Amino acid sequence: MIVTAFATALAVAHGSAHAQGDSALGGRRPDACAGATDRAVGAPSSTTQVDVCGTPPRRSWLRQILDHKSSETFGDSAIVRGDTIHHGLGRVAAPAALPGARMMASGHVSLMFSPGFMGMQGNMVGDHTVSSGAIATTYNAVTGSKIRVVPDGMNAQMYMFGVMYAVSDWLNVSVMSSWTRKYMRMTTYKGMMGSTVLGSNSGSTSGFGDTSVNAIVRFYQDQHTHLHLNFGLGLPSGSTTETITMLAPMGMRMQMRAPYGMQMGTGSVEALPGLTYLGTAGRWSWGGAFRARIPFARNSHDYNWGAMYEEDLWGGYLLPGDMVLSFRVDYTRQDRIGGRDLMINGPGQPMNPVYYGGQRLQLLGGLDIDGHSLGLPGYSHFAIEGGKPVYQKLNGPQLSAEWQIGARISEMF
Repeated sequence: MIVTAFATALAVAHGSAHAQGDSALGGRRPDACAGATDRAVGAPSSTTQVDVCGTPPRRSWLRQILDHKSSETFGDSAIVRGDTIHHGLGRVAAPAALPGARMMASGHVSLMFSPGFMGMQGNMVGDHTVSSGAIATTYNAVTGSKIRVVPDGMNAQMYMFGVMYAVSDWLNVSVMSSWTRKYMRMTTYKGMMGSTVLGSNSGSTSGFGDTSVNAIVRFYQDQHTHLHLNFGLGLPSGSTTETITMLAPMGMRMQMRAPYGMQMGTGSVEALPGLTYLGTAGRWSWGGAFRARIPFARNSHDYNWGAMYEEDLWGGYLLPGDMVLSFRVDYTRQDRIGGRDLMINGPGQPMNPVYYGGQRLQLLGGLDIDGHSLGLPGYSHFAIEGGKPVYQKLNGPQLSAEWQIGARISEMF
């Protein structure tokens, strides 16, 4: 089952880059030379300074190297501002649910909270919808018996939280975790065959999920372009032994280990590589990203989730009030679950590890808001994004995704 999920940081004013101009030269300049400027407006930070009478001072070879590096870091007019990047009139703001795109200037710390919600409804085999009655007469690919418990829908709530620290302008590190609740509705069919409905039931699980440790490296930047590399590890801190009570085909209610998709964690250590591109021109911004989640080995229950690969393309436009309206296309593909937990057993469709994974194409829209435009103090930041799939091809029968919405609230220190 493909579940995406959402990460953070935020804001430092562009004007502050110039507010310290006079103090950096040791105070106010004499009136006789008040017309001379120590830096041209909008010029790069490496622009040659002048003394109070307009004569450029001599610079050491070390200062020349440092000034050149500063120019490479910040471009002609771009400065890092929290989790966004300002370029003249434009502002790059990656979508709310996209980790790995946001970086802070050296020494800053950011706290992030990101709630996310998703809904699933109905079932698909490949790219076709299929009824519950038809699934109930289908043989289970693992047990050989017929599927007698069919999920009708599922809702999930995920509340992510984390902290990011900027080791340097080129390296940010973060730790993220989450608390999740999942709720599934199911229909049970009577006996071992046929399409007579016995009754409906539901089950829910909740708890803390897996933890991720990540590093974001900015390995290229100019006035209009940023490229980031992502390196991370997913650590199995979430439970893989959650239980639910299910109505069995013979009429009994039985407590059993919950299906794979209702567990809190994967149980495996996973590699989390990624690559992010950001671009801007005036009020327009755009970008693309590749992310993956690849398990190193099977967990203690002898299974692992299938490797997941995700590609994104997005564009944004800066609105009045320092808000960015964004549009994103997200494509995800995931392999089937490898192996099998012998304790996840029974006549239910989601108990089968073969019925996980597939492909999904989603369209999403969002809004990125700087806290100052809302009158909030400090360096706060808010973003929201929602969307739904336009194409799915699933290893089914499997529940079909219907919608998702996510937000991000962050504060930088």
